[in-house]
Amino acid sequence: LTGTFQDATYTTAGIGLEYLWIDYPCIYQDSKEDWIKESATMAPVHENTTCTISAAVVSNSHYG
Repeated sequence: LTGTFQDATYTTAGIGLEYLWIDYPCIYQDSKEDWIKESATMAPVHENTTCTISAAVVSNSHYG
């Protein structure tokens, strides 16, 4: 697994959760049109999660 995915795995186990679902980025960066289209589908996907972990300051999933 990449560094970011490893961090998510350790965090999930560390807070006592059994399952982890990784929703890999599906929005083209710097594309307002793609954001408008794809962001409309986010709420139904994420609304029933127990916890959401976001890697907000990495340029790609290879970093931690």
